[in-house]
Amino acid sequence: MKSQIQRVAILGGGPSGAALGAWLAREGVSVVIFDRGKRPPIVVGESLVPAIVPYLQDLGVEDEVAAFSIWKGGATFIYDTDYRLSLRFDEVRHARTTYSYNTPRDLFDRALLGAAKKAGVHVVEDSASLERDAADGVRLVGESAETARDLLGGEPDLVVDAGGRTRTIARLLDLPTVTGDRKDAALHAHLEGVEVEVEGNVHTD
Repeated sequence: MKSQIQRVAILGGGPSGAALGAWLAREGVSVVIFDRGKRPPIVVGESLVPAIVPYLQDLGVEDEVAAFSIWKGGATFIYDTDYRLSLRFDEVRHARTTYSYNTPRDLFDRALLGAAKKAGVHVVEDSASLERDAADGVRLVGESAETARDLLGGEPDLVVDAGGRTRTIARLLDLPTVTGDRKDAALHAHLEGVEVEVEGNVHTD
């Protein structure tokens, strides 16, 4: 049975939005992604886990990602001078992938968005304007709605929020969020010329 969803608008062109757009387009769905771009090279998510590699292969971008990333075969955690913990991905039982990458997020996001474009996804370099409708759903409005109709050939059947922590649709619909008690902040830096515990591992001190 053919899906009734034939036109989709996606908010956000990061990894999740771009990958979703590419896979939908492969299935014959008309897709438009609204994405402002302008990402810094280092944000949360630059240290990829091995489980993501098969998805990069399926999207056809692993070679591109490998070219601008640092290959890693495991992880080392240095707690103090006496306690260090290392693991190698190829030692993990039933592991499908035995390596991963540390990657600049701006280039990584660009590679996945390129895969979406290659699959036929329309990318609009701007944020989308939305409003809550009478049925407690959302819809594009103004220039965003006109652009989507022109590119998709009609109103989108579905609007997907892939914008991460901005929670655009959740905020518009007053959906609650659950947060824990911890209010932590983390500072990190990338270093060169530092002696490593295990060559090829990503190190966290």
